[in-house]
Amino acid sequence: MVLPLASAAGAAASTGATALGLSMGKSDLDLTRDLFKLQMCQAKRLWTAEWSEASIRHGESLLQSAQQHAEAQALAFASYYQAEKIASQGIKLARDQDSRSYEMAWRAEVRESLRDELINQNNRYNIIMLCDTVCLGCVFTLVADGNPPTETPSIMLQIYVFSLGIAIMLFSISLWCAVIVVRRLHEHTASLLERKLFAQSEDLQKNWKYQLDNNLPTGPREMHLVNRAYEKWLADYLDPLGRTSIHLMSVGVVAMFFTAGLLVHNTYLIEYNVP
Repeated sequence: MVLPLASAAGAAASTGATALGLSMGKSDLDLTRDLFKLQMCQAKRLWTAEWSEASIRHGESLLQSAQQHAEAQALAFASYYQAEKIASQGIKLARDQDSRSYEMAWRAEVRESLRDELINQNNRYNIIMLCDTVCLGCVFTLVADGNPPTETPSIMLQIYVFSLGIAIMLFSISLWCAVIVVRRLHEHTASLLERKLFAQSEDLQKNWKYQLDNNLPTGPREMHLVNRAYEKWLADYLDPLGRTSIHLMSVGVVAMFFTAGLLVHNTYLIEYNVP
C-alpha cells in the first residue's frame, strides 16, 4: 500500500516539477521576447533619431552649400560682368585711341602737304619777283644806256619810248602783284590754312561731323574734300593776282625784247646807212 502511494507521490511531484519548469520556461521566453521587443523599439527610436538628425544635418549642409554656391555664382557673375565691362571699355578706348592716332597722323600729313604747297607757291612767286626785278633792271639799262641815234625817225622814236614805257609798267605791276601774293602766303601757316579750309568748306564740315559722330576713320573722301577746298582757296585768294602777275610779266618780256630789237635795228640801220 505504501509503494503505490509513494509512486503516486513521485509521479505527482514529477508532474508538478514539469509543470513548474514549463511555466518558468514560458515566463523566461515571454520575458526574453518582451526584452527583445523593447530593445528593437529602442533601437528603432535611436535609428529614427539618428536618421532625423542626419537628415537635418544633411539638409543644413545642402542649404549651406546651395547658399555658398549661389554667393559664389553671384560673385563670379559680377566679376564676369565687371571684366566684360572693363574689356569693352578697353576695346572702345583702344579703338578711340587708334582712330585718334590715325586722325592725328592724317591731320599731320595734311598739314605737311599744305606746308609743301605753300612753300612751292612761295618759291614760284619769288621766282616771278626775281624775273620781274631782272627784267626791270634790263629795261632801266635800256633807259640809261640805250640811246637811239640822233637820226632815228620820230615815229620809230615814239614807238621805242612807248614800248619802253609799256615794258616798265607791265614789269612794275607784275612785281607789285607778286609781292601781294607772297605777302598773302606769308600770312598763312600750314595749321592756319588747315583750319581755314575746314571753316570755309561746308561739305568738309558736314563730312567731319558725320565722321566724329560715327567714329569713322579718315578716308579718300576727306582727302578729296580737303584737296577741293584748297583748290577753291587757291582760286579765290591767290590765282587772280598770281595769273595777272605771270601774264603781265610775259607781255612785258615781249615788250622789252621788242624795244631792244627796235633799238638794235635803228642803231645798225643808221650806222651802216642802209637805204
